[in-house]
Amino acid sequence: DIPVVFMGAALDDADLSYVSVDDLEGGFRATEYLINAGHRLIACLYPPHVFAGQDRFRGYVNALNAYGLAQDERLVKTISTFYTNETPAQTIFLMKELLALGSERPTAVFCFNDLIAAQSYKAIKEARLRVPDDISLIGFDDSEMAIQLPVSLTSMIHPKYYLGKWLSSEQHE
Repeated sequence: DIPVVFMGAALDDADLSYVSVDDLEGGFRATEYLINAGHRLIACLYPPHVFAGQDRFRGYVNALNAYGLAQDERLVKTISTFYTNETPAQTIFLMKELLALGSERPTAVFCFNDLIAAQSYKAIKEARLRVPDDISLIGFDDSEMAIQLPVSLTSMIHPKYYLGKWLSSEQHE
């Protein structure tokens, strides 16, 4: 009998209320942004065991399909260590795998969040490549990290303040 509103994730239960970002749409728009910038080889780095990761990845795939671009499995990298101390090392390793594709490497990367984008930036810099001249990055969250990199990181806005505000007004109704 206690009212509950979930924040940050939708559950498959019609009786449960939630306030969340539309991660599917966000993944689509991030990928669409890169496509509209002229990119055709777009990689995606995401944690598949996180609901938001699954939805953002589906949005990425939907955008590729909507624009008639083939999904190249070599350009999809899954981060299995998300939320652990191993995440930075694994992200850098996966980014280096993408860069090792040589002439078939991605020209842009959609990263699950700004943390993964910042770690990807580190790998790109170590490879003596430049963002955005040699490879473009887009993150998700529009966090402080996005503005602290040596280059401006394009990032999808994750309106945490407004989610909390909507959640607060939902509980008072």
